[in-house]
Amino acid sequence: MPTPATPVASQGTFVDRITVSWDACEGVLSYFLWRNTSTDTGTAQLVISTLATSFEDTNVLPDTRYYYWLSYQTMIGSSPWSSASSGFRKLETPSAISATDGTLGGKVYVIWSAVAGAKNYLLFRNTSSSFSGALNLATTTATAYNDASAVPNRVYYYWVKAGGNLSTSDLSASDSGWAKGLASGNNSDNDFNGNGYSEPTVFASDSGLWQSYDLYEGKLYSCHFGSSGDWPVGGDFDGDGISDRAVFTPSAGTFEFIRSIDGFHNRLTIGNTSSRPAHADYNGDGKTDPAMYDESSGVWTIAILSGFTWNYYNITFGGAGYIPIAADFDGDSKADLAVFNPSAGGLWKVRLSADSYQIVQFYFGGPAMKPVKGDFDGDGLADFALYSESSSKWYILPSQGGYLLVTITFGGIGTLPVAGDFDGDGKADLVLYNTASGLWQAMLSSLNYSILSGYLGGSGFIPVPYIP
Repeated sequence: MPTPATPVASQGTFVDRITVSWDACEGVLSYFLWRNTSTDTGTAQLVISTLATSFEDTNVLPDTRYYYWLSYQTMIGSSPWSSASSGFRKLETPSAISATDGTLGGKVYVIWSAVAGAKNYLLFRNTSSSFSGALNLATTTATAYNDASAVPNRVYYYWVKAGGNLSTSDLSASDSGWAKGLASGNNSDNDFNGNGYSEPTVFASDSGLWQSYDLYEGKLYSCHFGSSGDWPVGGDFDGDGISDRAVFTPSAGTFEFIRSIDGFHNRLTIGNTSSRPAHADYNGDGKTDPAMYDESSGVWTIAILSGFTWNYYNITFGGAGYIPIAADFDGDSKADLAVFNPSAGGLWKVRLSADSYQIVQFYFGGPAMKPVKGDFDGDGLADFALYSESSSKWYILPSQGGYLLVTITFGGIGTLPVAGDFDGDGKADLVLYNTASGLWQAMLSSLNYSILSGYLGGSGFIPVPYIP
């Protein structure tokens, strides 16, 4: 009896099946299609008995090679088996791709759905909605990627393909996203290696010693910058996505920072003994702008770099009894001027840049409370937050929750709040520093706000950023 011709199996043509076809033979009562994941005929299984000359095999895994043999039955008997033919099912196209829209400082977080059988994923990026010319940004086994190379405030488009041993999926739909500049993000003051995480950092007020501990590399970094009486400051003053160390010297009225991009020292004459730092990104260019707030007069002095020239702007907003806090409360990547008066019933006044700097005022808080800068719900807008050392409580008005009050008991006497995103998830964490012992305690949002602790600093050391 003649041996049937080798069947033909599809090679990654379909995402849901392998199609097998064969030539007709004379006098056939039934065709028998056999299958295995190896070339061993001894363990091959019968897939179907049919009179048709094709079969759609849907009971197969994606990106897995299957081998097929054909035999048939006539009135005379059974034929020999054909030679083997192999085929495979194509990987499905990733779906649900989503990129963050300005909710993270210095990076875009891209996620997508997992694809069965995928060994890795190829992520592409372009500055237009066309895939033509798109950059193969990364190949990863994860279903998420932090794009730390994104230029702040620039819109990017992302696509993803699933990759396997035998096939690559079709291109996914695109989603656009953009990164808020580090200068207006949660970790602008204390991400000194640019990895997207705030580092516990202290400054020795008598010697100018800086110490930062990288939580994820487990390394301690030290340097000297500044001197006795200086106020430590951090910010991305050069816009390279790395926090720069800075000091304010009240006695001299000078503000000096070291650019991480090239090590260049910049010194400005700004402020006086009644001033406190109010640095932030006021014009949305992705760079922290040096700024001072005079607590006696309520005058803000903001320095904006234009080319090689510093332009100074004076704005009267606040006054005696008011504490300044500069943050992006309206989500336009520009810092808004805000002041809080704990002795005036917790009066807040805010000038929103996205609303032509109209003044909004409300009451929230009271005596002995400290304002803390941060986006605690990760929606891209800074939230109004206060810490009370005496009551060991945090009071937060999250913008995502319609500014409904959230109260958290966490703290104690001798502790200062420290602003930052210490787990890199785009949400500000609740962090405290004990000025006597150097004990750091943190409720990290990514760990369901469980408490972690460690020691760095102690008596004579100031946390960065410093909230007196």
